[in-house]
Amino acid sequence: MKIDVNKQLHHMPDLNSHSSNVQSGHHIGDMLFSHYKNECFGCKPDTKCSIPRNKLYNFLFGWIPFIHHDMTCAERRSKFYDFLFRQSAIHRVDERRVRKAIWKCSHPKFGLYNEAIDLSKGVIVTVLGRFSGRTGRTDISITARLLQSSSFIQGMELCEEAISEGLYAQAGALVRQELECIAAMEESKIGRRDDNATPNVSYVPWKLRTAYGQLSMMAHTSSMPMLDTIHSISSGSTYLASAVPAYKEQMARMLIGLHAALTIQLAIHLDILYLDMHDEGLTPLELDSLQMAMRTLQEEGFFKKSSGYDNVITITEEDSQLDEAIQKARDSLPSFIKVLQEPKVKGRNFMIKACFVEKSFSEHIWISDITLKDDIFHGMITNEPKFIRRLRLRQPVKINRDKVTDWVIEEKGKSQGAFTTAVLQGRTSGNAKTEE
Repeated sequence: MKIDVNKQLHHMPDLNSHSSNVQSGHHIGDMLFSHYKNECFGCKPDTKCSIPRNKLYNFLFGWIPFIHHDMTCAERRSKFYDFLFRQSAIHRVDERRVRKAIWKCSHPKFGLYNEAIDLSKGVIVTVLGRFSGRTGRTDISITARLLQSSSFIQGMELCEEAISEGLYAQAGALVRQELECIAAMEESKIGRRDDNATPNVSYVPWKLRTAYGQLSMMAHTSSMPMLDTIHSISSGSTYLASAVPAYKEQMARMLIGLHAALTIQLAIHLDILYLDMHDEGLTPLELDSLQMAMRTLQEEGFFKKSSGYDNVITITEEDSQLDEAIQKARDSLPSFIKVLQEPKVKGRNFMIKACFVEKSFSEHIWISDITLKDDIFHGMITNEPKFIRRLRLRQPVKINRDKVTDWVIEEKGKSQGAFTTAVLQGRTSGNAKTEE
């Protein structure tokens, strides 16, 4: 039987016109029953209706077997309340059962994302414990970042639960809030935070801001295609909007990946925050754990070529192949300088990769718009750094020759140099062949 939705809505009581009655379940029930009182003439709470003419009662007689014709209105109402409470409890149990089943499907599919989250959360909890109760320097920026980081930390478990159990619209809102927390911390750190204004997510590194639009659509339920993706299920030829969570693997992996990356960002911000407060941040082992978390995200495929992350590399001492590539680049650097000093040619571009060090991290980052003055290279940061927090995209920098780790000359679709890039691309293609 098809239900006329408009007619059903038309027959529902106007809650706004009875706002004074909405105090408890009893009053709401009274309002519901009194809405149909014109269909039950002469019916009093303690009398029996010889012929039930009430529309709602007629409906209940056919649906709920324990409501009988010979009951008083008060008895019917009491039975109906009991029935509604039981229905609510049944739905709660059913939803928990479904969410538990989705969790069992989700977790194996998260792969290395689980490891990245556990590593970064472990660092966060350890750092919080180490600095808990210690007094240090404070100012408006530090206070703001302490509060913003608390907002992020308190919601981490809830966010992971929502993602793992299929509550994707709610998870989208929570991940969006995490993104805004990181943006607010970035703004507070550089003194650009405008209180009561939505944080500017363009400050968030690693181009995570590109997900903000999607997350906003999920949080605001403003996009029908997004809602369709989250809530629709099909059963044969039937197309349904599910009232309980439904497992969506691609959606879950997208959200958990974002959550993992933002959790790493929070750990990085706590390092800077405690340095500002105590001149002491993360230990070398904790920083190494964050590097491992980042590598797991890359191995899981979260960072793509378009993200700019693959062009920012962290080289370990044990990486002999990259060491050899760097040495080749340095040995051939005079040939790069010779072409750089030639008259400018339209369409010819120069880039160098340089090593930047901060604490135990060494990042090798591409720099564009290269010029050479007094044997020092001048240019702009091409990629968003991972851990060198003093650097930003398009920031002007000066580089000594001994810091150069690669170079490239591009002209007419061809390139020279790019020694470390060749090593990294060889590894990528090798991994792809192995997977095949």
